[in-house]
Amino acid sequence: MKSFEDILRKNNLKITKGRLALLNLLYSSHVPMNTEEIYEAVDKKSLPSFTSLYRMLNELTEKKYFKKNLYHNGLYYFEFANMGHRHYIVCDKCGKISAIENCPISDLKILQKGKQVTLLQIT
Repeated sequence: MKSFEDILRKNNLKITKGRLALLNLLYSSHVPMNTEEIYEAVDKKSLPSFTSLYRMLNELTEKKYFKKNLYHNGLYYFEFANMGHRHYIVCDKCGKISAIENCPISDLKILQKGKQVTLLQIT
């Protein structure tokens, strides 16, 4: 992985404490994070406002370094885009997101050519 400073330079983005904090946080996270979780986790001296956070998330998502891959309870969740193929389970009661280590889709016998599963519910 290139250094975060190199990523910002390559994309003509100013190297700031806020951008570096955001890149470090999402790179080290094992699950996607929503804007509220990100804002709570970063130092407010580095990232003082939600406006700055949204701008940075949009910039780095447009540049394909982050992906907005999960929408739950009216919130988008972000993660580093180059972390590989991943799946998550979201608890309906507490909202906790957990990564699934192995891709379960390849193991499902119900998938057939030309058919699509849109909801899988485990109870």
